[in-house]
Amino acid sequence: MNRAAIWCRVSTQDQREMSLDSQEAAVRPVLESEGFTVPPDRILKVDWSSLDLSACPEFQQLRQWVVDGSIDAIGLLDRDRLQAQGLQRLIFLSDCQERGVRLVTCQGPPMFDGGEGQLVELALALGKEKSVQRAQQGSKDGLRDRARLRGLPVTGIPPYGFRFRYLEAAGKRVPVALEPDPATYHIAVRIWRMALDGIPMRRIALELAEAGIPAPKGGKSWNPSTIKNILDNPAPAGRYAALRQEMKAPEKRRKSDTYGKTSSRRLPIEDWVFLPDFPVESPILTWTEWEAVHQQLERNQANATRNGKRSYALRGMLFCSEDGRRLCGHSRKGRDGYVYECPGRRGRVGVPRCTCPRVSGWWVENRVWEEVVAFLGDRQTFQHEIERRRQVTTSQESEIQDKIAGLERKLGDVYHRETELVGLRLRGVVSDEALDRNAALLRAEHTHYQDEIDRQNAALDTLEQSEAAVASLEALRGRLTHYLDSTTPEDRRAVLEALDTRVTVGPGGVLDLSIGVPQHLHDAMADCVHQPQGQ
Repeated sequence: MNRAAIWCRVSTQDQREMSLDSQEAAVRPVLESEGFTVPPDRILKVDWSSLDLSACPEFQQLRQWVVDGSIDAIGLLDRDRLQAQGLQRLIFLSDCQERGVRLVTCQGPPMFDGGEGQLVELALALGKEKSVQRAQQGSKDGLRDRARLRGLPVTGIPPYGFRFRYLEAAGKRVPVALEPDPATYHIAVRIWRMALDGIPMRRIALELAEAGIPAPKGGKSWNPSTIKNILDNPAPAGRYAALRQEMKAPEKRRKSDTYGKTSSRRLPIEDWVFLPDFPVESPILTWTEWEAVHQQLERNQANATRNGKRSYALRGMLFCSEDGRRLCGHSRKGRDGYVYECPGRRGRVGVPRCTCPRVSGWWVENRVWEEVVAFLGDRQTFQHEIERRRQVTTSQESEIQDKIAGLERKLGDVYHRETELVGLRLRGVVSDEALDRNAALLRAEHTHYQDEIDRQNAALDTLEQSEAAVASLEALRGRLTHYLDSTTPEDRRAVLEALDTRVTVGPGGVLDLSIGVPQHLHDAMADCVHQPQGQ
């Protein structure tokens, strides 16, 4: 007797009025009227909103039944219950056709058969993908408009140690400021004070747990990642920022049956949307202190030994020209005993291997040190480089300021057109529909220009930091030169860190050396590296 499986699925909120049980009740009599039986273990019910059906365990079970020939038909309420990414849909339909498995629908048009039918199904699936992508992009744009145009947070979760203060407006509660949360503010102050003292995140988490302080979600133990999430937020420094991260699908295999974009990626600070008109009451620290904490965290990450057997002199300073990742040191048998290589050389499934070459540890460390000695030891070369950097910075600064001025003129024109549009509507010249359509276009144009102005201002801030680095480099040269003859790895490492050394490894082992002095290292060098021997 012919056996069939029933596939029941809901994927959107409006589909949930047709429950999974009611779908089964509608599909079963249609299959039985055509001579099929449905064993109890061949009924699959799933609530799955993602188009990526390959991650759905029930769909993989259905596909296995098709491949091993244990079913002769699949009953489903409507063809849209098998909506998936284009190629996934095409492959599944091909499997069904090759093994003679019928697709029986209870409502709507039937599934198309044959080669031309598969092309039609592929086109329908691709169209569905595009509509989902447009909906997702519209949701992103809506969040950005809420932050950029209305100056409001995009989430109802306040930073740790604070809470939202709301105002009733038009029957809705609107957040208007951040204020200290009496239950957790003092704990947040304690965390930030420890971070300012340079205490590592793991030690902060341990001290909080030992003190019996409950974690944000009520647990007894604190995870270093929880501390990092707290320290990543700029609100305690008086600046509230929205859209600091974006959702993404996890790169590693999930341990549980989840799907979709269940992981997140922290965006660079220049992509954050700061809300200057959203006040933060009683900030815990200054913006300068917040930046100092993050600079220390970056140095800690770069210098982490990760239980390594060797202390690599250029740890955290070598970068791959192909993918921008840090090169890692590895011990090996041979004359020099260790190499640096890009983690991308090992490759991942579906990702091409990085072609950045391995470089000899002994060779690259000595090569970099020789260039640093030549740069600091030759006064003429040093002065020439200083002047070159200043000229480049001045030229770039002038160019960026011209761009900002042009963008501000365009932004002013948008404001003018918005005012004219409102005037035309008040005089009855344009309809409400025309007003909404043109207002949306102007809003998009306004957002584009404002985003570009923010990016140019961030680039200008980077140039200002570069100017400070040049000034620091000139001031520190005299203090560093007496270390150039040192052969101890500790002294060399300290000098390279003070110069904020960055080396890019290109094809064939070609090195691109970048030297600059962050402003925050000036005092650190005065206190540490520059002390006479024996102190």
